[in-house]
Amino acid sequence: MTEPGPLERLPTKVVPYVVTGYAEEEVAEEPPVDQPPEPEEQPVRKRGPLLGLIALGLAVLTVVAHVVAIVIASGNDFVPATIAGYVAIGLSVASVLAGALAVILRLGRPWGIIAIVLGVIANPFLLLVVLRFVGELVAR
Repeated sequence: MTEPGPLERLPTKVVPYVVTGYAEEEVAEEPPVDQPPEPEEQPVRKRGPLLGLIALGLAVLTVVAHVVAIVIASGNDFVPATIAGYVAIGLSVASVLAGALAVILRLGRPWGIIAIVLGVIANPFLLLVVLRFVGELVAR
């Protein structure tokens, strides 16, 4: 290791500063360079519940199509009842997908949740599967 030697004293430099009078005209103040300019406030767009309401409408149409299919089938007209059942299945899938999208995007979240539940419950295919399963349990 090296031993530090004695400190050298350096002369202090004095820089002359000349003060002059103020200018007659006012100078506009510029914002400091290190601070970014304030962003302009844009109006906040409120998210509406439109997608959730559309999903709920599809779920209600699912229930209506399912009821129509049952009523038509009870009159022994099976071809139109089958078509109405397929329409109900398609509407059910559409309502569940639209409800899930509404929940994810927060566009009518409560309506989307209701549409998902109603769409799953009113799906004729899922209802048939559940009723067959319950029927097999009861038959044993």
